[in-house]
Amino acid sequence: MLDCLKKIDKVKTGIFAAGVLFGTAGVKVLGSKDAKKVYTNCTAAALRAKDCVMKTATTIQENAEDIYAEAQQINEERAAAEEAENIEDEFVLRFTGVITGAVVVGVLLSPKENSCLVGGKQVTSLHAW
Repeated sequence: MLDCLKKIDKVKTGIFAAGVLFGTAGVKVLGSKDAKKVYTNCTAAALRAKDCVMKTATTIQENAEDIYAEAQQINEERAAAEEAENIEDEFVLRFTGVITGAVVVGVLLSPKENSCLVGGKQVTSLHAW
């Protein structure tokens, strides 16, 4: 019977016993009230950090939206100014002439409408008079 005890490896048995001892002690320590307070405080700190990061991200997103809206407005104003400039360039002095004894100096015709008012009548060319 003593031969069975001789076959047991003392080093492996000692390592196993130490693991059980440290495991039991670890469970006791990790389950204590003090450890729970530490876990709670760490979790609270992580939640505060998350809130801070979310506030910063929201601020950055709002600023980016403001910048985007202002950039769109600038581009719209620029396009409107260019269009107004193009319209002014399109209005050219089409003709200067004499219509029924009255001198017409500088009648402007719009290329889009291709007509103007002279004496209260719609005129599309000098030949219409």
